[in-house]
Amino acid sequence: MNKWQIYLLFFTVVACILGFMYYIAPHQIDWRINYSSKFKQPSGTYVLVEDLKHQFGVGRVQQTQQATIPLLDSLQRQPTSAYVLMDRSIELSDSAQQALLRYVAAGNHAVLAFEDFLFGPIADTIGIKTISASWNWFTIDAQDTSSVSLVMEGPLPQRTFYTSLLSVGWVFEPYQFLKPFDTLGVNKEGAPNLVRVAYGKGYFYLSSAPALFSNYHMVHPGGNYYSAALFSLIPTVPLYFDEYYHTGIMQSPNEFRAVLDNPALRAGWLTMGALLLLFAFFGGKRLSRPMPVVKPPSNSSLDFVRAIGFLYLQQGDHDDLARKKVLYFTDLLRNKYRVNFELKDQALVQEVALKCGVPVALASDTLGLVMELSKMNSIGEARLLNFSKQLEKFHQRASNV
Repeated sequence: MNKWQIYLLFFTVVACILGFMYYIAPHQIDWRINYSSKFKQPSGTYVLVEDLKHQFGVGRVQQTQQATIPLLDSLQRQPTSAYVLMDRSIELSDSAQQALLRYVAAGNHAVLAFEDFLFGPIADTIGIKTISASWNWFTIDAQDTSSVSLVMEGPLPQRTFYTSLLSVGWVFEPYQFLKPFDTLGVNKEGAPNLVRVAYGKGYFYLSSAPALFSNYHMVHPGGNYYSAALFSLIPTVPLYFDEYYHTGIMQSPNEFRAVLDNPALRAGWLTMGALLLLFAFFGGKRLSRPMPVVKPPSNSSLDFVRAIGFLYLQQGDHDDLARKKVLYFTDLLRNKYRVNFELKDQALVQEVALKCGVPVALASDTLGLVMELSKMNSIGEARLLNFSKQLEKFHQRASNV
């Protein structure tokens, strides 16, 4: 396995470990209010859409992120359909509301679920106004249970629901409506919170309690009965859930956005991307083989001399060392300087001094010590040291010639 394969294996293992840790880690519930059909948290309408697909068929229920005005204009030229939009308050622009009025007047249907119908052409044309006893946005209180009832005449029988969602307290003011309307649902005080308003050839289905279509309410026992009763009143036409105002105008429908929307995952992906870029930048450079370190050649002669010196020092054999020094010295004079040792006494001293370039006194003292040591049977340490100093002095003067 080469180096690149090791790096790849390392990053793969780290990514798998991080993914497994994120998968098994407990996730905090997101209580943000977002009635998007793709939002799986408590306030989303993901369960509603999936339940409608199961009841009415997958082909009938569609989710779109197309801009509202082009969507309504294109649907108006097609057979009858139903437009569905749920949010905390109406976010449609005035031009989009005008397009929605034209769409319904042409014989289509619109299901609008908002807690606040305060402004805009739709509220002015139909005469919608919602009021609430408290400003609670998707608030849960298990001690204060509210009730809502279906009073519609339709395929499903009338029924009363109990919920701990305080935000279902929003109701319509009946005397504000400018168009004929039918009350389909009421709260526990009998105030309408689900109405059907005829407009042109079509109908508006208006709800002031979008929380009843949320995942939180739908997963409770019988929670889907409320939505099923409402949508059963709409003829068998395609249902278009508008996601344009939930996901944003320029937001991509890519599934990878779920990672980017999570701060921890986004930071992890950015960090991993930065590390990969640094690795590619530094690892992509041309690599050369390391230059071998060549050690300088050692002087084996000095090592040999040092080893022999330590050997003689440990043994303490001064006699043998002195005789070897005498032998090596005389061999040096004979082979290098061509000294004739057949000469006697003063003649030998004169020839050594002449050929070696040393003073006569130094040559005489050195040769005297050589002759003296050659005749001795036992040589002490002090005499051996004196002889070594004498030889060193002789070699220093002879090397200057």
